[in-house]
Parts: sequence; structure tokens; C-alpha cells
Amino acid sequence: MSSQQLGEELSWHLLASCRGKNTSLFFPEEPDRAPLAMAICRRCPVRQACLAEALARPELLGIWGGTTEADRVRLRQRLTMRSLRPLRPSSG
Repeated sequence: MSSQQLGEELSWHLLASCRGKNTSLFFPEEPDRAPLAMAICRRCPVRQACLAEALARPELLGIWGGTTEADRVRLRQRLTMRSLRPLRPSSG
């Protein structure tokens, strides 16, 4: 990966609503604290990029793109199931 590609890939971090916030909000020890982080994510302009990166890594801990660890496990399972479905031939 070139330095330009790396810079483009990480540039969304600069626009994230969580930037400068206490990181413990996004890595809550108690599940009842997760809604605080998720509320910040809901208003974030780069939420989709954050979630895409968390799914690609895969990021196992914390709130990323407005999702919990359990949310991301379910998303990965759904994405895997979709990719395993055979393509239907088009009629025509």
C-alpha cells in the first residue's frame, strides 16, 4: 500500500465525531454505557467508513460505526451468507 493510499484510507478519522472524545466511551466495560457512544456515532459524517473498516479488520472490541461487537458478528454472518448464495441465472 502506498503512502498516498494509506493517507486516503485514514483521512476519514480526521472527520470522525469521536475524535478527541474520551476513548473509554467507545470501549465501555458496562453494556449500559454503549448507548452514549452509539449516539455520537449516529450523528457522525463518516459512520459508514468507520463501520466498513471495523468489518474489514475485523475489529473485535468497542463501538465502531455505531455497532457493538455483537452487531458486527451478526453483520459479518449476514455478509458471509450473502456471498455464499449461488447466483441465479437471469431469464431472458
